[in-house]
Order: sequence, then structure tokens, then C-alpha cells
Amino acid sequence: MKDRMISAISLILILFACVHGHALAETTESVIAEGRAIFTDNMTPAEAKAIALNNARRHALEKTMGIQERGDDLVYKGSIVDEVVNWAARTHISEEKILESRWEPLTSGGMAWYTQIKSTIAIKKGNKDRSLMVTDVSVTRPGHERGDTIFHPGENIQARVKVSKDSYIQLFGIDQNGLAFRLFPVRMTAQELLYPGESFIFPTEHEMKFGIKIRVSPLKGTDRLVESIMAIARKKKGKLLEKEHIDHATVTDIMRELSSKDPADWAVKTSSYEVKY
Repeated sequence: MKDRMISAISLILILFACVHGHALAETTESVIAEGRAIFTDNMTPAEAKAIALNNARRHALEKTMGIQERGDDLVYKGSIVDEVVNWAARTHISEEKILESRWEPLTSGGMAWYTQIKSTIAIKKGNKDRSLMVTDVSVTRPGHERGDTIFHPGENIQARVKVSKDSYIQLFGIDQNGLAFRLFPVRMTAQELLYPGESFIFPTEHEMKFGIKIRVSPLKGTDRLVESIMAIARKKKGKLLEKEHIDHATVTDIMRELSSKDPADWAVKTSSYEVKY
């Protein structure tokens, strides 16, 4: 009888280990992908390289996940940014090697930076815990809770964020090429715990009095552009991209760093706006 009980317990443990192991298992895939960035007067060579690498990574992830590849001229607006960053809950770029990186002439004139990479991408099993969510992100004129999302050059804007669980907020500005710029926290600001039902506002009236402002302006030679503010909620205080890439960070840099975190510990939501003359 005792032997049967031991055998039964052993069988249960084996089954549990198999199920548990399957839930945590990852499959990996190696892919080669390329990306380009058309060089413009509003762009530095370093930014062109960062944008091309960002596009190459996106193409590699799209291939791995069976998603139809979108062009290098894709506008990184709210829904696209959220999609790419949330891939961090399902994938992880474990290795990345740049195979080729160079300028290339365009048939229409001008130049583009070309990058080809080989990525090893791990596909995570299981579902993301969705209990932590950024329930709302809005971009408004200072002092307004809601309003028009079309702004004019020189106007100041304000971000408002709400969450479903206690968390710390980070804000990044995302341009239409996928470049990312830290907005909060920055010098003279501090992260504080945000509770459900409250609104995180940046910059506050007090911060604006000290010169901390988000001011919009269109690119030279354009009369319209799309920009976004991405809010990241995390259970732990801290800053993403603190060690590297901060000068020319991209959406996929943020995605890569989040992919190393527990998916239950973070959430993102992005709100886009237009700048017009």
C-alpha cells in the first residue's frame, strides 16, 4: 500500500514537472532581417543608424511571430508602438549580430542607411497577467483633462496617466520614426507611487514654473507630423534604458529591456497627437 502511495505521488510530481516545464518552456528561432532609414535634413547619421536597426529588429520579430511585415516607412503611432512594445511579453531577442551596416543610394535620389541583422529570438509560452494596466493616457494642453489632439508649433502639452494597480510611471516621447526620448523621470523630478483612481500629471503647474515643459515643434520642411507619449507602469521604481542607448533609443530598445522583466510587473499604453502649422 505504501509503495503504491509513493508511486502515485511520484507520478503526480512527474506530471506537475512536465506541465510546469511546458508552461515555462521557450522555443528559439534564428532569423535574418534588414531595415532602412531614409536620411533627411532633420536627422543625424547616428539617428539614421538607430532607426534602420529599429526597423530591422521589427522585421525580425514580425517574421518570428508570423505577422505580415510592414515597410520601413511605417509611422510609429500609438497602436503600433503598443503592439511592438507588448511583444516583450511574448518574445525575447537573446542574441543579435549586425551582418551589414552601410549607406546606400536611393534610385529616387538621396541616401538611406541600410542594416542587416541576424537575431536569435526566444518565443515565450504562457499568457501575460493583465491585472496591471495603464487604463488611460491622454495628451492635452496644460490644465485640460481632455481636448483636441492637434497642436501647433510652440505649444506646451501635458500628459495624464491612470493605472489599475499601484505602480510607478515612466514616460517616453516617441517620434514617427520610432526614436524614443525620456520625458519622465528626469532631473528635478522623482517617481512616486501612483494609486488606482488617481491621475499622474506631467509636467504639473509647479514643474512648469521651474521650466520643465514638453513643447511641440514640427520637423523642418514638414507641415505635419505624428508624435506619441508612451506611459510605462511598473511595480518597481526605476528607469529603463538608464545604462545605454539613451541618446538614440528606439521603441525596440524599450521592448528588449522589458522582455527581460516579469510580464506581470509592467504595462504600457501610448497616446498619439499631431503637430500642424
